[in-house]
Amino acid sequence: MKTRLLFLSITLFVSGIINSQSITGLWSVDQVSIGDKKMTPIAKWFKYNTDHSYQAGNGWLQNDKGSWTYNKKEKQFLPESKNGKDEYGAFKVEFSNNKMKWARMEDGMKVIVSLSRISNLPKSPKDKAVGNWQLVSVYKNQENITKSYNPEGKEAIFIRWTGTYRKTHPDTSRSNGYWYMNAHKPELHLIDYNRAIDVQVFIVTFHDNMMTMKPKNSENITFTYKRK
Repeated sequence: MKTRLLFLSITLFVSGIINSQSITGLWSVDQVSIGDKKMTPIAKWFKYNTDHSYQAGNGWLQNDKGSWTYNKKEKQFLPESKNGKDEYGAFKVEFSNNKMKWARMEDGMKVIVSLSRISNLPKSPKDKAVGNWQLVSVYKNQENITKSYNPEGKEAIFIRWTGTYRKTHPDTSRSNGYWYMNAHKPELHLIDYNRAIDVQVFIVTFHDNMMTMKPKNSENITFTYKRK
């Protein structure tokens, strides 16, 4: 009995080492550095399959697929996207527990991609923003101005997955347009159909069913919305 348990323990231990050294599985990108700059995309993920195919995306959006090879002896990993040829060649790979690191040279600069093994697709700010939101508070210079700004509680914004939005203003008038989220920062861009209106850019944060929007490079004002 002891011999059997010892064999099982060794098998599980070796299996764990093998799995931790495997490309296959679902990975999220923790950090991308190019030279001395960090340009990490938000909620970027890769899924490498045992048949040497892969899919990739940001949040719930898949935007790439292809095939991959891994030379265990040389520790070189080469993904080949169906979207186009990668001119920079293979990455040198390092493993550490459930972490993986890629490194290679691109245009004379060292590129390092750090990844973590995950179980589910990460959710991006873009995914979180989609929905129907009701304005619940407005603070300007740390003063609550909700009653004067939105006396009838009418302001709301409907952010559609199609990339369009509809905003109801405090006076019940409406505006419509396009929206998108910066791929590297939680910045929401609202582009009114009326091109005479400047593009609005907000820094957004989320907590439970709440979304906070702060205009970028603007007055000290904060809008908080609750999901309907």
